[in-house]
Formats: sequence, structure tokens, C-alpha cells
Amino acid sequence: MDEAALLAVAADGAAFAALHHLLFILGAIFLWLRRDLGRAPSILCAAAFATSAWLLLRSTDTRIMGVAAVVLASVWVLEAVRPRSDLSFTGAPKVRVAVSLATFIYALVYPGYGIDLPLLLFAPLGVLVPPTTLAALSVLNVSSPRVRPWAHWAHVAAGLIFGLWGLALGQWGQAPLVAASLYGAALLLRGSSRVENGSGPEGKVKDIRDRMYSRKTLLPGPRKYGRRINVGRRRKTGGRR
Repeated sequence: MDEAALLAVAADGAAFAALHHLLFILGAIFLWLRRDLGRAPSILCAAAFATSAWLLLRSTDTRIMGVAAVVLASVWVLEAVRPRSDLSFTGAPKVRVAVSLATFIYALVYPGYGIDLPLLLFAPLGVLVPPTTLAALSVLNVSSPRVRPWAHWAHVAAGLIFGLWGLALGQWGQAPLVAASLYGAALLLRGSSRVENGSGPEGKVKDIRDRMYSRKTLLPGPRKYGRRINVGRRRKTGGRR
């Protein structure tokens, strides 16, 4: 992983980074307001990795990272075409939401690739694999275990490979990527055991009920609509108003 080559790609793709920043920030805002954006997160991640692949494959020094971007882009294209994941934070514990939000913000200002432009809009999100993988992991981690396990594992593997590679080269800004990858691996291992224990109909109903009425969530519980009925009073009056 040639640091000089990555800096050159980050500088060349500054305009693409700004575009992806705006799209991801708008997507995060609408996700918070609407709770569910359907295929929009998958499309955003697919576009970000596809842009990264196009920029990275043009140089032989960054081709390995470009191939990884192609693989991850394909994962998100499949998810956009045939959705199998619930990419929302509904029912997620507070700690998981906070961790995912922190890693997402870090992905927006990913340091280590200074190009004399504000990091909040020009950090290499959608240009280089590490920040793009971190943003995708933020979505997958907060949505776990309601995501494709193998797709989640692909991002965990990419995060560990490039994060540890960067740490070996003294790029300490890659530490949050490694931490998010390890956190994702822990969620996957715990989620697989939960799926096995609740694979039956009763387990599925219990899982849905626990998510709906979980106290450890930043979202309000289900609301009751319509006029409240006093059952005891209706029995005394024989159902007459």
C-alpha cells in the first residue's frame, strides 16, 4: 500500500469525495427522520465503492485496493438488486447506535490524506477503500443481525486487512477501522448464535417483540392510534354508546 500513491488518488478524487460526502450526509439525515430508506443505503454504498474501484484501478500501485473495491461494490449491487437486509437502526441498543454514529463521523473526516482542503467534505470517502469501508461498516454494524452475514464478513475482512496494513506502516488513523471491524466480527459471532437459538417460529416472534419493546433504544416504542375504548364500560352498557 504505497502511501504516496494513495495521497495522489485522494487528491485526484477530491470532487468525487465531496459528492459522496453530501450524499451520505443527506442519507444519514433522512434515515434518522424516516427510519427506513429501503434500497437507498445499498445504492449509496455501491456507488461509493464503484467510484473507488474506478479511481484505484487506474494505477498499478493501488490496484490491490481497487480489486477489493470491486468486490465490495458487487456486494452492494447485489443487495440493491435483491435486498435481503434491513439497513436501519430500529431496535438497536444505544451503545451500538453511538458506536456506529462515531465511526460514521470518523469516516467523514478520515485523517491521514491531507490535500489542503476541509476534511469534512474532501476526506477520501468514496475514493479510497478504508474510509468507505468504515462508513459501510457503520451501517452494517448498527443493522446487525438483520443483514446478510457473508456481506458483513466481507467488510469485516477488508477492514481488518487494510486497517492492520496501515497500522503496520505507522498510519495510526487506521485504528478506528480495525476497531469497527473487530466490533462487527463480535456482532456477527453473537448474532449467529442468536439466530440458531431463535430459528423457530417462537424465536422469531420473540426476537421481533424484543426489538419493538426494547428499552435500550434511541427510538420511541410503537404508538397506539385511534380512539381508546373502555372495555368495562361497554360491557355494562351492552355495547351501546
